[in-house]
Amino acid sequence: MRKKIVFFTGSRSEFDLMSGLYDAINKTNKFKASLIVSGSHSSRKFGSTYKIIKQKKIKIDSFIKIFNKFDSKKDIIKSISEVLTKNFYFLNHFKPNLVFLIGDRYETFSISILCLVLKIPVAHIHGGEVTEGSYDDNFRHSITKFSKYHFVSNSVFKKRVIQLGELPKNVFNVGGLGVDNIKKLKIANKQTILKKFNLKNNYFLATFHPSSLDSKNSITYLKNFLSTLRNYKKYDVIITYPNAEEGNEKIIKLLKKYEQNNSNLKLYKSLGLENYLSLMKYSKLVVGNSSSGIAEAPSFNIPTINIGNRQKGRIFAKSVIQCNGSTDDIRKKINKALSKNFLVSLKKNKNPYGNGGASKKILKILKTLNLNDMNTKKPFYDMKK
Repeated sequence: MRKKIVFFTGSRSEFDLMSGLYDAINKTNKFKASLIVSGSHSSRKFGSTYKIIKQKKIKIDSFIKIFNKFDSKKDIIKSISEVLTKNFYFLNHFKPNLVFLIGDRYETFSISILCLVLKIPVAHIHGGEVTEGSYDDNFRHSITKFSKYHFVSNSVFKKRVIQLGELPKNVFNVGGLGVDNIKKLKIANKQTILKKFNLKNNYFLATFHPSSLDSKNSITYLKNFLSTLRNYKKYDVIITYPNAEEGNEKIIKLLKKYEQNNSNLKLYKSLGLENYLSLMKYSKLVVGNSSSGIAEAPSFNIPTINIGNRQKGRIFAKSVIQCNGSTDDIRKKINKALSKNFLVSLKKNKNPYGNGGASKKILKILKTLNLNDMNTKKPFYDMKK
């Protein structure tokens, strides 16, 4: 019988990352992939992104709807509780051989706890990374401790996971899944993208998420960025909604207000993976505090202006420019990113998250694992001094 592999997604970004691996696993005769969908996927506010999954004709095996604002501490705790308790029945009955969890979301953290209690082995992707400006850092490292297998995107992250006490034989450096998407997906041509989104030839791609451990500054940085745009009127700015995290409503209200008075800003709840990567490829720069500017944009040699501390601790390519968030520094860093000297320097740019092929590597390793072994007990590995 084919081994049962379950994937969990609680947000658009998670599904975008996992979709290629999900497809690759399902095409084999050895494994059968199933999907749990929850979190903000069911929220109209964030674009009802579960519909994108259905459009791809992917079967949703467990759909846990959470009608939630995802904006306050109470909302976050409610989401963690509902994802944990409502998925108990599916996982306890289905009894998969392995559950794949990606990244660092609080909903994902809920599933890792559930799997530990149900004694279901977990494979964690993108562990060992650091983002000091948000709760994600804590959730990510916690999920690592609930997991049996680890697929990381860089040798530095592999060392960190082992440092957390994980067995070296179960930690695999495969590169980033985001780079996989860039290599695999068909990117639209520039004229098609410009026409589809009614854009000028020159535009910025922006995303601002709440920084859960630095929420006041998040709003300040966004206000400063928006005020700086008066210096770049020949550029359009296409910007997506923030993640479903504490403080998202303030960001959305600010963006809606600015959009009403500035025709060059175009706000979208969700763009879809193909559109987002196509827009990234032809943009003049990526700006904000999203991990996509760190992990994906370097593969296109597109400059990234990373504002604030949300991504502090990640490994940056040469194409990523750190910005302190003041109006003057934002303007200074945008000018640097657009300069000929900086663009020429990117000819030697390398993406620290790999060159693609992560899904194939994970699948190859997966075939060597004994998935009949449902033992989740593991020793703590002490690194040698």
